[in-house]
Amino acid sequence: MRVYLPPGTKLLGINGQNGAIEPYENTIVNKAVVGTHVTEPIKASASAPAARGTLVFRVELPPSFTLSSFTIQKQPGVPVAHYVVQIGNHSKACGIYAKISC
Repeated sequence: MRVYLPPGTKLLGINGQNGAIEPYENTIVNKAVVGTHVTEPIKASASAPAARGTLVFRVELPPSFTLSSFTIQKQPGVPVAHYVVQIGNHSKACGIYAKISC
C-alpha cells in the first residue's frame, strides 16, 4: 500500500502492516510518500464471510495544510475493497474511487 501525502507531513506510525515502512519524498508529484507491504487475511472457506483487516496510518499534517477533500484509488488488478476513513473524531465508510469531502 502506498499513501501520498502533502509535503512536510510527518509519519507518526503505521499499525497492521507486515513489511518494511518505506517513507520518501516524490519530487515529481510534490508529495511525501509512505509505502508498506500488506497481506490481506484469507477467508476460512468459500462460504465464510469476507475476511477483514485493519491498516492504520498515523500522520501529522503540516500546519499550513487545510483538508477539504481527498481521493482513495484502487491499484489495477486488486479486488474492490471498502474503507473507513477517520480524521480526528469524524469517520466515514467509503469504497474505491471515493472522493471524500470533509
